[in-house]
Amino acid sequence: MASEKVITARGRKTREINRMIKEFVREGVDKITILDPMGIATQDPRLRRRLDVEVATRRIENLLKAMIKEMCMIAQLAGKTSPLNLEKEDLRALTVDASAITGVKLVGSESVVNGANGYE
Repeated sequence: MASEKVITARGRKTREINRMIKEFVREGVDKITILDPMGIATQDPRLRRRLDVEVATRRIENLLKAMIKEMCMIAQLAGKTSPLNLEKEDLRALTVDASAITGVKLVGSESVVNGANGYE
């Protein structure tokens, strides 16, 4: 089944992340530097100097403003006046796997895909 493949892949990914965390704990900051070359998540002053806080702040602000605008557009397309008014019934899954995992209706259908038996 497709949903079983997704769950298996998710389990592999979780094991991989756990393994990486254990390595970070053993090997310390040097490992983290590989994943965080700008030094955002470190206390090392040498790495932290690379981060331009003003530029990073503007970029995050722009990202959040764009996300809010997109959420408002999606809410309007669903016939709502605000993203706060969105409900689970307004959501649709784009794939069979997403529907099976989340319990959200599949796009173009009024049914939720049941991982074991197909459509409910």
